[in-house]
Amino acid sequence: MMKVLVADDDAAILEVVDLILSHHGFKVKPIMKGKDILKQVESFKPDVILLDVNLSGHDGMEICKELKSDENPCKHIPVILFSAIHDLKSKHVECEADDFLPKPFDNDQLIKKIKKHAMKN
Repeated sequence: MMKVLVADDDAAILEVVDLILSHHGFKVKPIMKGKDILKQVESFKPDVILLDVNLSGHDGMEICKELKSDENPCKHIPVILFSAIHDLKSKHVECEADDFLPKPFDNDQLIKKIKKHAMKN
């Protein structure tokens, strides 16, 4: 079973993404606080990380940079940034994110991107 860590500060979005991914056979670990992500990645060992750009009190792009840093043993895990700020689509490369998913998103598009990157891992 493929595992996806989903980080978003909106409980409704976490619930919807959890339902969609669980329905498609993924094991989901929802996280609302940016400060918990690095610790949770190490313990949960996800195949893919779906990371909101704006987490309360934390910058998702900075978290992505930490996840992708050479010192991080989990840097191989694909990170998909997602945000309602569509201007960020081209900026996901700056923090070494593997992909970008605009909000609102199509369920099929979400599943397609998650599967694509999980297979690479």
